[in-house]
This record gives sequence, C-alpha cells and structure tokens, in this order.
Amino acid sequence: PLLVGLVLGVVATAVFGFLPVLRAGRTRPIGVLRDEDAPLPRIGWALTGGGSFLLTGLMGVVVGIALHNMRLGLALAFGVVISFLLFSGLFLAVVAAASRGPSFGLVGLKIALRNLTRQKRRVASTMVALCIGMLAVGTIVVLSQNVRAELQSLFEKDWGFNVATFGPTDHEQAMLAEVRKLPGLRQEERGLLVAGLSITTIDGKPAAPVLERGLAKLGQQLFAFQSLDGRDFRYAKLNLKMLAGGRAIAAADEGTNNVVVPEELATPLGLHAGSTLGYAVFGGGQFTLRIVGIMDPTSLTPSFGGGVIASASYLRRFAANSPGSRAVLYLQFASGSETAAASAINRDLPEVYAFDIKALVPVVDKILDKATVFPIVLAALSLFAGGLIVANTVALAVLERRREIGVMKALGATGGTVLRLLLLESGIVGFMGGAMGMIMAMIASLLLDNLVLNIPSVFDPLVIGGLVALAVVLALAASLLSAWPASREKPLIVLRYE
Repeated sequence: PLLVGLVLGVVATAVFGFLPVLRAGRTRPIGVLRDEDAPLPRIGWALTGGGSFLLTGLMGVVVGIALHNMRLGLALAFGVVISFLLFSGLFLAVVAAASRGPSFGLVGLKIALRNLTRQKRRVASTMVALCIGMLAVGTIVVLSQNVRAELQSLFEKDWGFNVATFGPTDHEQAMLAEVRKLPGLRQEERGLLVAGLSITTIDGKPAAPVLERGLAKLGQQLFAFQSLDGRDFRYAKLNLKMLAGGRAIAAADEGTNNVVVPEELATPLGLHAGSTLGYAVFGGGQFTLRIVGIMDPTSLTPSFGGGVIASASYLRRFAANSPGSRAVLYLQFASGSETAAASAINRDLPEVYAFDIKALVPVVDKILDKATVFPIVLAALSLFAGGLIVANTVALAVLERRREIGVMKALGATGGTVLRLLLLESGIVGFMGGAMGMIMAMIASLLLDNLVLNIPSVFDPLVIGGLVALAVVLALAASLLSAWPASREKPLIVLRYE
C-alpha cells in the first residue's frame, strides 16, 4: 500500500503539474528580465490535450493495478480529472460574478473583489480544493446529525413500552410476578421470541428452490426467517407503514396465524399479501403463517426477531419445542422510573435480562461517534489540504505583487492596510469555497437521506454557518503566514531597482 500510494502521489503530481511546468520551461529569459509581469507563453490546445490525456491514462493504469480492475481505474482517473475541470469552470464563473459584486462603498472590498480576476484560474482551483474539503466534512457532519435526530425521534416514540425483559419461557410467570411488584408499572405485554425454525413451504410448494434463489440476494439475511417476533396485538403499538395491497396488523389478528413481513425479506422471495409460509420446529411440530401485509422499508419498529411479526398467543404452543425461544415482556413504566425498574429486574432475576430503551441512546451515540471518527479525520485532512493550497496561492500572489505592495506603501499605505487587503481577498475565497462546499454537502445529504437511508433531512443553520465560518478562518489562518511578512516589507527593498 505504501508503494502504491507513493506511485499514485507522483503520477497525480505529474498530471496536475505537467502543463504549468511545460509553460514555464518555454519562457524566454529576456521576457522575464524585461518585465517581471510577463505572462507565460501558450503551448497550444493539441499539446495540452494530448499531454493531459496520456498522463491521466497513466494515473488510471496505476489506480487500476491497485484496485485489480483496469476499467474501474481508468474510469476513476478520467472521472476525477473531468470533475475537476467542471468544478473549475463553475468556480471561474463564480469568481467572474463575484468580482463584479457590490462593494457597498468600501474601497478595500472593491479592490479585493477586482483582484480576484487577476489570477482567476488559480483562485478557482483554490476554491475547488476548499469546496471539496468542505463537501466531505459537511456531508459527514450533516449525515451523522440527521441519523442521530432520527434515532432520537425513534426512541422518543410511543411504542407502548419503555422496558423490555428477556428470559426462559418457563420463567415467564416468575417474571410477571416480580414485575408486578415494581412501582410505576402502567402496562404489560406478553411477547415471545421463537427461534429454531425452518421454512418448509412457500405458498404450499417446497421452499428449497425459492430459498436457493433468495440466498444470492439476501445472503445472511435469509436466516432472519429462522426466528419469529411474537407480539400481543391487543396492546402492541407497532406504528407500521404498509405497502399497497396489504394491511397492518390489528387487535383482531391476535391468536391467528396472520403475520407481516419486511419488504427487504419479502421481495427477493417473491412474497406478497396472501402468501403462506410453512414452518417446522426443530424440536417437533409444524405450522403455517399467512402474510397479510408487507412493511414499507421506511417503517421502523422495535423487533427482536428476524423482522417477521406474528401473534404471541398463536406461537406460544410451539415455543416449548424450541429451546432457543425466549419469553419477552414489553413493560410501560411511569416516566422517570424505567431505569430503576430495569435495574431491579436484573438484580432480582439472575436469568432474566431487562433494559431501558432510553439507555440505548448513549450507546448508539458512542457507536456513531466511533463510526464517524475515521471519515471525519479523512475529510479534515482534505480540508487541511485546501488550507495549504490557500497558503500557496497567497504566497504566489504576494510574490507576484511585491512591486505593487511596495508602491502602495510608498504612497502612504500602512502595513495594516496591506495586511487587511490580502486577508480580505483570502476571506472572500474561503467564504465562497466554504459556502459552495456546504451547498453541495446539503444536496449530497438530501440525496443520501432520501434515496439510501430513508430518513428526513434536517439542516441546522448553526452547524452550516459554523462550517462555512471554519472555511473562512482556515483560509485566513493559512494566508496570514504569507501576508504578514509581505505587509511588513519596506518599500525601499522592493523598489530599489525600479
């Protein structure tokens, strides 16, 4: 990996540095000595296009070797270059529009806006770097924020219980007796988790051929059918969303063989409302379930089985033959007493496990924190690279404008005036790059939230504004390294040969 990374870095540097170096190599010495602001000579579209194509292809070959897929490597290489060119064109238009923006009567702002077009391609590429870094950071931050908000709303919903207990099926009465002694109990629901099952028939036909086809699509998810989540439909608040053609479970379904199935399990097996599933219990016994509805993928409900929800009283007769089955109590305690109740159950019933739903919130937060650390670090490095490019851009601008800065100071401009002008230019670049990056991050988050995660998109103005401000601060801090010495340089040193 180290060697591949080294080769990729060298090739990428060659791709993006080839044309400027070629132009610089064709510069005549007399042109430089006569006028330090002489533009670099043009090298022609044919040479530019041919050289860029060959070097991009070389980068694609290196990436293809690393990924063991040459087509993918070439597609990624050319895709990155084309995307960069498109982004650069977009930001060139943004720079041109910003340079004609209102100055509100501020002379410094007017000069800073006009200076953006002096090296507009360089400014545009700098904004692209900042935009990409902010796009990465913003997307991860907004996505994690939306996932946290959705999980928080999920835990705050009224599911009809706030404590769940799990224990052996032959301990159910002892569990009930202990639970009923606890203060604050409002409601109890006797559920069941039945395991050790196998599907024998689907719609009355042998299930093996269908399961073999479904295994390629479902993979390990296929084992979700080996367990069933039994609920008491008279008390359970499932908050289900159903696909068209089926219906949700109702209180009247308690005691029947009616079930609902998640869409991600139903579609690969061709299941629909009206389909039947024949089950065999490993310890002996058979039964048939009838699907009355398919759950929408956006439907979130607590399920401790495989996702197939059936009647607990109907399944109870078969649970005794399955040693893996567990009695589940869904308990509703008064607000504020659920944590103490769960602790008391765990203390007094060693073979029973109870947990408070709200106790899962910090656990989920820790998992999300750990899951987002690495992506955020990578995104932060990308943003840091954008800051380095800003510093490089300001350093080049200062070098090219030494004579201009010397003239300004000779005419009475103070070092603070020069410093403010340079920082204002960098701040504008940082603001535009950060704002464009956050706009793209919001669009990316909106698409991922709705097309992949199926969760609502929420955008916090404070977070968005804070990230844009971070881009501005980073640009200012990076430019200060070069702008500070330039603002302190004496006019005599710069203009002594003029």
